[in-house]
Amino acid sequence: MVKAFVILALSAIIAGCQTPISDSQYSQDLLGKWRISNINQHKAPAYSTAYLQFAANGVLTGNNSCNEFQGSYQLHGQQLQIAANQGTMKACVDALMAQQQQLDSTLPQVQQASVSGNKLLLLDGDRNVLVKLVKEPNSTLQ
Repeated sequence: MVKAFVILALSAIIAGCQTPISDSQYSQDLLGKWRISNINQHKAPAYSTAYLQFAANGVLTGNNSCNEFQGSYQLHGQQLQIAANQGTMKACVDALMAQQQQLDSTLPQVQQASVSGNKLLLLDGDRNVLVKLVKEPNSTLQ
């Protein structure tokens, strides 16, 4: 009985000392500026400037191809929540306005993120790809 208690206590102490290295590394991998390449399986126009930029303090900034915006994000493991507020209100060519509407309606559906090298996938709760992004070179933020 005492032996089992000691083993259980030591296990709890060891588990308490461990840090979620993968969560921390995953957070670091997300930081920076990401160019949007696809939204809901629609390729972004070649002239699109759409991007998302994740800062270490939970601030999200971006461009939905027509207008700048700011918001926030929360990342817990691979679980991601995004809250984006409308920023500027410029009118653009039809293709960019359509992309803006797609992104604005898609971001609230994001529930997960998957980072692999310079590629970021924003996923819904069923792991369906909503947005594909490519990391801008040398864009990691602290």
